[in-house]
Amino acid sequence: MSKGISKLYGFSYKELEENPELFKEFVHPEDKEILIYAQQKVISEKTGIIQEYRIINKSGLILWVEESVTPLIDSKGKVIKTTGIITDITSRKKWKIRLSKWLIMIG
Repeated sequence: MSKGISKLYGFSYKELEENPELFKEFVHPEDKEILIYAQQKVISEKTGIIQEYRIINKSGLILWVEESVTPLIDSKGKVIKTTGIITDITSRKKWKIRLSKWLIMIG
C-alpha cells in the first residue's frame, strides 16, 4: 500500500495498512459490478487488466481512477495475489466530458 493511495482515498497510511481492502469499500456504487467482473477476469484468465472506475473518497469527493492490475502466479499456475497501480485520472475525465459537450455543441 502506498502513501499516494492514502492521499487519494483520504485515509491515513496506518488505516490502510491495517485494512488493505478498505479502499474497495469506496468504489462508486454504479461501478462495483465492473470492478468485481475485472477481479474475476484477472483470476480466471491469469492476465493483467487496466480499468477505469469512480471512487468516493473519505471527504465525499467523486474521483476517477485508472487501475492497472497484474496477477502473481505460483509455480502451479495459481494466482496467489495481485499487485496494482491506481492513478487519479479525474482531470483527464473532466476534460474529455467538456470536449464531448463542446463537440456536440458545434455539431
